Amino acid sequence: MKRTRSTRLSKRQGSDMDPDNQVLTGIPGQTARGVCEHPNSVGYDIVSFVDRKNCDLTKRNLYDLCAGSVTTNCFDVNNTTVIGAQGLTGRSRNTSKRQIAKLYKTRAHWK
Repeated sequence: MKRTRSTRLSKRQGSDMDPDNQVLTGIPGQTARGVCEHPNSVGYDIVSFVDRKNCDLTKRNLYDLCAGSVTTNCFDVNNTTVIGAQGLTGRSRNTSKRQIAKLYKTRAHWK
């Protein structure tokens, strides 16, 4: 059965083409800030090691990467977790630990 255009697009949520996927890039010129702030950006959530930021494209939230002295309001790349000012925040809840993490099925590393 061939999908219609509306069926294919119905899986999308906002600007994030597929919330289960994340792109990690270190390619010069590819910044998470540029993706998040551009009004026509569509695609996947992106972590840029160029500007050391993460863009949650579904909500267009931009976070610094957690490292060194940056330990709150940041994105933990290894655990795919947003660490908020009041503790852990994000999309999926584990209420026993008050931890909220974003679970990706795939993570593409662009080099």
